[in-house]
Order: sequence, then C-alpha cells, then structure tokens
Amino acid sequence: MIDIVRVSKEYRFGRESFFALANISVKIEDGEYVAILGPSGSGKSTLMHLIGGLDRPTDGDLIVDNENLSELNDGELAEFRNKKVGFIFQSFNLIPNTSLYDNVSLPLVYSKHKLPDEKEKIRGLIDSVGLSHKTRNKPSQLSGGEQQRVAIARSLINDPQIILADEPTGNLDSKNGTEVMRILENLNKKGKTVIIVTHDQELAKETDRIIKLRDGKII
Repeated sequence: MIDIVRVSKEYRFGRESFFALANISVKIEDGEYVAILGPSGSGKSTLMHLIGGLDRPTDGDLIVDNENLSELNDGELAEFRNKKVGFIFQSFNLIPNTSLYDNVSLPLVYSKHKLPDEKEKIRGLIDSVGLSHKTRNKPSQLSGGEQQRVAIARSLINDPQIILADEPTGNLDSKNGTEVMRILENLNKKGKTVIIVTHDQELAKETDRIIKLRDGKII
C-alpha cells in the first residue's frame, strides 16, 4: 500500500535549512494498523503530511497504492487526498457554525463524483459513531469526544483505504480517548489501513506495529 523509498524533506529559511526527514525508507502494508511514534520535532507529522499528499518530499519516492506522489501535480494530489485518504486531526478541524451533518458531508463538496445515496451514507456514518441524535448540533454544542467522532465520520465519507490520525486522543480525557481508539481499531478490522501519529508510547502499543522516529530518522 505505502512504499517510502529514501525520502527526505528539507525546509529552508533564508540561508538556513534543516531536514525534518533524512533519507528514510519504510513499507506499510495494506490493512496494517501502525503507529508512527516519536517526540516533538522527530519528523512524525511531516511523514504523515507526505503520506497524505499534504506536502511533497524534497528527495526520494513516496508510492501509495501504486501512485508516486512525488510525480503528481497539485490537481492530482488534491484528487488523491480526497479519494484515498481520510484525515483525523488532534484539533478536530470542524467548521464552527456548521451542523454535525454538514461537517461530515464537507469532503463531498470537493469530490468530482456525486454519490447516489449521499444522504443515506452521511446519516449512516453519523450513526456509526453514535451521534445520530445530534445531527443538527454545531461543534460548540458537542463534547471533545463527540467532536473527534464527527471528525472520524467525516474522514470516512469518501470510503478511503488509508486513515491518518494525528494525535487522535491528544485533546481528550481517558474515557473519550479509549472510545476513539476503539473506533479506529474497528475500522482496521474492517480492512482500513490505519496510521496513528503520536508521542504517547502507551497509545502506540495498542497498534500492531510501531515505527519510531527521532531527528528525522527511523530508529
């Protein structure tokens, strides 16, 4: 599913530069449940952004589902993100003045392919995360755990094969964090490739494989 071959990511600030990732190679198989683990500044979020097509590597090849992301133009990358990747962020990234229903449906606005059963699918996803009774609520009317469940439902609307979760329990208490991890584990059991980015070793232990990063290198 994902083949990262000698990938580096360099950032430049005037005459200064540094490598967030330095010549890393790793494979993630279709249907794996993986944690990318490392302290702040280790390069784990950069790696997630590259896998998800949010950024481009400076060097190397990043092949996802037989597509080399390094060779795609901006439009092709946008289509890749919309069709093949679901993103779950620590800060939820919900639109404040929009209902739960409309937040879940948002990726469809950017999709070139209209779903024949669109409303049914949206309601089904909301129900799958236990929020069918709050369809018209806005994010401010939801708890942190409920907001993260909305973000999970939104990430699934285009039926992506890859789920990228960046510190998915970072803003949650232990009860809600456990519930979110249960949902992610169940998605993996249904065949999704789930990749969690975290600095929490206990959280990482709940996955099937841990990729450790430090100073932009796999250790």
